[in-house]
Amino acid sequence: MAVLPDATIVCDQELAVVPPAAHVLEFAAGRPMVVFGQHSGSGWLAFAEFDANGALIRSHDAEADDQYELADSVAREMFGFTAESAPDEVVVHGFRVTRPGQAERDAAFAAVVAEMVAGGPTRMRMTPDGSLVPHED
Repeated sequence: MAVLPDATIVCDQELAVVPPAAHVLEFAAGRPMVVFGQHSGSGWLAFAEFDANGALIRSHDAEADDQYELADSVAREMFGFTAESAPDEVVVHGFRVTRPGQAERDAAFAAVVAEMVAGGPTRMRMTPDGSLVPHED
């Protein structure tokens, strides 16, 4: 987290969703808010800008071959810097948040992953309405 005269920067994978959760809008407390998310492994990138009332001003969600260049351009435009070129006066502190019941959430997630791995890959096909269903050989 970084607290600047004109902005508070909070980094958390749970915040990189559009639309933002109600508690995130509450945290913004009537200030404009920018949400920026990136997944380097898949090439996914998303950003959104909200006004002080929480109304969406603009957004973008894409998978791009030039994801890094696009992410740098978006970060430079929205924040004035990129992760690799942050000004010296921006100091970001790392922290880990745990919630009540976090151990149970982690265990449930691990169980789902283990079940997926044990079952092996599933071939899927897309139906005319765009939904995915198991492919029948």
